[in-house]
Amino acid sequence: MHGRPSLGYQLGLAVVAVVMVLLPAVYVGLVLLVGWGEWYHATSHFFLVQGGHAWWLGWPLWFGPLLVGEFLILSLVLPLLARGEPAPPAMALDADEERSLFSFIERICRRVGAPMPSRVEVNCAVNAAASFRRGAASLFSQDMTLTIGLPLVAGLDRTQFAGVLAHEFGHFSQVAGMRLTYVVRHINAWY
Repeated sequence: MHGRPSLGYQLGLAVVAVVMVLLPAVYVGLVLLVGWGEWYHATSHFFLVQGGHAWWLGWPLWFGPLLVGEFLILSLVLPLLARGEPAPPAMALDADEERSLFSFIERICRRVGAPMPSRVEVNCAVNAAASFRRGAASLFSQDMTLTIGLPLVAGLDRTQFAGVLAHEFGHFSQVAGMRLTYVVRHINAWY
């Protein structure tokens, strides 16, 4: 027996997703604000280096904030260019070659009321995961992947393995929550 998440849970998840989508805009706005502050300082306070009897003091007062601003912009932009850790390599399983596993998966899907995954793959992570097969391109379809970590399978008996799969298929049956979680996780990973 499975239940739908409450309306409060779904609304809370939607609010978090909206805030997470707005955060990159705030981040870009912060970079632009620092850049504008640098431009303003460079053009409005240039008189500090134009001579006079304290010109030697004017250079650090003019150049110092520009240097700090450049370091700040650099420290905000460089993480955007960094790459995350690659996912462990996975191998897709063929339903014809792995009939007993796919039959087992199909029975669990029926039992928990979840759609059958369109792809089943294995990797060497100690985990199992439900995901959209083509990432954001699969966000509004039932095109999902079940990833099974072989070390996890090796440490479980059949009943425990069924429980782990049922948990993952619970995600499949809560597609709206899975979509919102996808958005939140990907923006969070970007940060």
